[in-house]
Amino acid sequence: MQELIVQSSVRNAARAITSFLYCANPGYLHVLEGDHQAVAQLQARLSQDARHADMVTIMDETSTTRLFPGLNMGSAYLTSAALARLAGYLDPQYRSVLLPTSCNSQEVIMDLLHEFVAEQSLSIRPC
Repeated sequence: MQELIVQSSVRNAARAITSFLYCANPGYLHVLEGDHQAVAQLQARLSQDARHADMVTIMDETSTTRLFPGLNMGSAYLTSAALARLAGYLDPQYRSVLLPTSCNSQEVIMDLLHEFVAEQSLSIRPC
């Protein structure tokens, strides 16, 4: 896994993409940030890779700030419970139930991811 992360970091740096991969058994949460076209091309390439089966895009929006500036490919293990908690809030199927229509979903999701990153940073160990 470490070799893959190093290779991805080099590729992402060349495309000005920052990202963080949360690893949990049995799933992953991968946050990609950068120019829309560069991220779309990376997503298209990842979707062709058999290791990325059942890939779902949770949010595809423009933001003026990055969650992981300077991290071309960070990674950390999560407990399944932590990933399930975050994924439950981010699942597009439930987003309308969890967020009032007056809320800016991008702001809420970014705030939630910031909170989650801060919580998890205490126990980060690379994948």
